[in-house]
Amino acid sequence: MQRFVLIIGVTIVTLLALFVLRSLWHNRRQRQRERTLQQLLEQADRFEAALKDCRDRLGEAHAAMAALPGGADGGRASALAAVNAGLRDLLAHRLWLRDRAPYADSAELERALSTIRGAQEQLADQAAALGAAQDALSAALRERGTTEPPP
Repeated sequence: MQRFVLIIGVTIVTLLALFVLRSLWHNRRQRQRERTLQQLLEQADRFEAALKDCRDRLGEAHAAMAALPGGADGGRASALAAVNAGLRDLLAHRLWLRDRAPYADSAELERALSTIRGAQEQLADQAAALGAAQDALSAALRERGTTEPPP
């Protein structure tokens, strides 16, 4: 009889330990998923701000280019269309987050986070190129004797 009680006791303790371990594992996964979702929302906000900043800088650059002789369009329409397409894609991501994130598994959220980070890296490269072009444009305007585009 003592042996039977011992076996039952060990079984109960083992089951309780397994239950506790499973709960801890589940809580850890849930916290990781929530952190990933929070990072995704923060990255989306940063990306949107960067896109809007890029759009503003493009507008300034194209206004300054108009001040140069032969004031070429410089691809203004296509550049702004590309930025606006990025904003539309971001909106699609936000709609996906709203509709799918509550049901998405961690892997899906990680892929979405990776995608938005990749887009941010590409935008950062393009923003650096835009900065260099703006510096060259400012130098050209200074050479011409003006620092302001015409009204």
